[in-house]
Amino acid sequence: MLASLEAGEPSYVGVSRVPHLLSVLGLDLDLDPPSQAARSRKRGLWMAAKNASVSYVQEVPPDTLGHALISGSVPTAYAAHLTHLLDEAPVPLVVMAVEEAAANEGVAPKAVWRNVAKLGRSLAVRRQGLWAS
Repeated sequence: MLASLEAGEPSYVGVSRVPHLLSVLGLDLDLDPPSQAARSRKRGLWMAAKNASVSYVQEVPPDTLGHALISGSVPTAYAAHLTHLLDEAPVPLVVMAVEEAAANEGVAPKAVWRNVAKLGRSLAVRRQGLWAS
């Protein structure tokens, strides 16, 4: 099976073969979601700020993004960045950013999610329903 994959020959790799294939490659299949501690080490606000800034000359600083998530207020210079984040960023990235912002400020994530919904409404993002509280 591995030889045919390496040769580029089309071959069906069934679900039952995936763990074996991963072990041959020295990998494993971890189906448990990462812990809060593991997610916090990934620097969610920093990654979200980078993602939100990908198409813009001026980058939104992670602390500014965190403040926007906490307060629900759109910094004028970064409205496009926040729109991109809420419309285009992978949802797990936004989740990590919200969790980190909440932890940094000592507030409940639920309160931050209400403000994310407020940001979505004020920016009229397409994925507004996803952020609705």
